[in-house]
Amino acid sequence: MDNKALIIGGVVVVVILLIFIVYLMKRSTPAPNVTYVSDGKGGTTQKATMQSGTVEGMTGPAGPTGPTGPTGPEGPQGSRGFAGNDGEQGPPGEQGLRGERGPTGPDGLRGPTGPMPCDGTDPCTIGSNLCLRDTCMSQAQLTSMIGLSSVTKTLNNRLYVGRQTSESWPQGWGPGLHAWDVYANGTVAAGSEGNVNAYINSSGIIKGDRLYLPKRERVMSSFQASTTAPYGVTWRTLVSDTMGDNIQYNSSSENGDSIQINTPGLYSIVCNMLNQNSSATLWLDKNTPETTSYPNIEGSNLLAWTSKGVNHESSVSFTGYLNAGDIVRFKHSPQNGGSGINSRATCRISFIYATF
Repeated sequence: MDNKALIIGGVVVVVILLIFIVYLMKRSTPAPNVTYVSDGKGGTTQKATMQSGTVEGMTGPAGPTGPTGPTGPEGPQGSRGFAGNDGEQGPPGEQGLRGERGPTGPDGLRGPTGPMPCDGTDPCTIGSNLCLRDTCMSQAQLTSMIGLSSVTKTLNNRLYVGRQTSESWPQGWGPGLHAWDVYANGTVAAGSEGNVNAYINSSGIIKGDRLYLPKRERVMSSFQASTTAPYGVTWRTLVSDTMGDNIQYNSSSENGDSIQINTPGLYSIVCNMLNQNSSATLWLDKNTPETTSYPNIEGSNLLAWTSKGVNHESSVSFTGYLNAGDIVRFKHSPQNGGSGINSRATCRISFIYATF
C-alpha cells in the first residue's frame, strides 16, 4: 500500500473520532433555556441560557435516620369506636342512705278466718282447745301467739306456759295458769263476780282488805348489864328466832349485844327492863361506838330513848327504816339502873318488810 492510501485512512479515522466526541459532548450538555426579550423596536430576540449538565449516577445506600422532630399539634378527636365486652363485676359498694318512705301500698289479701268465739260450742269445750279472752284457739295457735315452745293444757284445766305438768301446784287451788313470770302493763287483780277484792298495778299500788306478812322476829329475855359504861345489855335467854339471815346478832359481855342489819327494810324494836334506880335512862342507837353515852349521840343515830323518874319499869321502842350494815345497840345508864340478872326484861326485834 502506498503512502497516499495510509494518509487517507488516517484522516478518515480522525474524522470518525471527532464526530464521536462531538456526539458525546452533545449528550452531556443540557439544552439551553430559551427566553424571549424585547429588542426595544417592537420586536423580540432570543436569549439562551445554558444550564449546568448533570449525569445521573447509581442510587447510593440509604443514609442514617435523622433525629425525631417535635410532636405536632393534636389532631381532631376521632369517631367513637365499638363498645367493648363487659368487665368482671366489682365488689359491692357501701350501703347508701335510706331513702324516704314510699307511699302506702295496696291492702294485702285477707287472711284466713281466726279462731271461733268461746261461746260454749263443742270445739271450744272439748279436746285440747283453750279459751282466751272470749276466743277459742288450739294449743298450737296459743303456742305460736305467745312465742313459746311449750304450752300445755292438762285435764284439770290448768294451763302451763313454759312449765312442766310434773311441777307442783298449790294445795287447794283450782284451775289456773302456771308460768315463771307474769308481767302486766296495767293491773293484776283478784275477786269474784266482777268485783276486785285485791290488786297490784303498774304504778306500784297494792290494795286489799288484809296484808299478811311472814313472822320474822327475834325475842330475847333476861339480861345482864355489860361491864363498860355506858352499859349495854347482854340478853341471856333466846325465846324464839325466825329472822333467818336478815340480821346478824353479836353478843359481848363487855360492851353489850349488838344487831347488824343485813336486809334493808322496815324494822320494829321494843325493849323493856326493870330499873333498880329510878333515874336510869334507856336508849336505842345505831352506828355508835360502844362507849358513847346518850347525850353525845348524833341525832340521826339516836333511834329512841326514855327516862323514868318514879316508875322503875321502863321501855323503849323504835319503828323505822334501817339500812344494810347498820349496827343497833340497847343501852342504859347508870349501871345500877339494871344491874344484876333481870328476868323481867324482854326485847323483841321484828322485820316488817324489805325494801329494794
